[in-house]
Amino acid sequence: ISENNELSLQQIATDNPNIITWVPREDMKSRNGDGMGYGALLNPNSDKLLIFLDGGGACFNELTCTFNLDSYTEDDFFSRIDNETSLLIDQTNSDNQFAGWNFIFVPYATGDVHSGNNTSAQVPNGGPSGQAMVGSNNVNIILNDLKTYFDNNGGLSEIVLAGSSAGG
Repeated sequence: ISENNELSLQQIATDNPNIITWVPREDMKSRNGDGMGYGALLNPNSDKLLIFLDGGGACFNELTCTFNLDSYTEDDFFSRIDNETSLLIDQTNSDNQFAGWNFIFVPYATGDVHSGNNTSAQVPNGGPSGQAMVGSNNVNIILNDLKTYFDNNGGLSEIVLAGSSAGG
């Protein structure tokens, strides 16, 4: 773990291969400005990658902002994983066409359908102010982490980008 309490993907692949792990990243921000992170399941023997963008609705007025998360923690991640029977992360299910692949879970708590770069958004129609709608920035941080990891580990032969709702 680095001095800012962050894990590298290389550490995860070495210390926790094929185990779903939370990757804390203080430079990734939730809508309320708190740091967050992302989920990773790394198979050091695979050169295939599935990236899943989580959904949760957009924040574009007072009503819609109440229906999506404005923060996302490690506890939120593991609660979501524990409460979901996700075929995508079940490495033992023969119906999972991505079994054996590397898997990245991109949480959603920015209200901007993973596309924003506004660190102080003012949501109209009674919505909240000063919102960190930085989904694009968060995705780019993850992509940079992935580039570093796969550049140092033989590259990739396949990448699948998937998602649901705001991540679809």
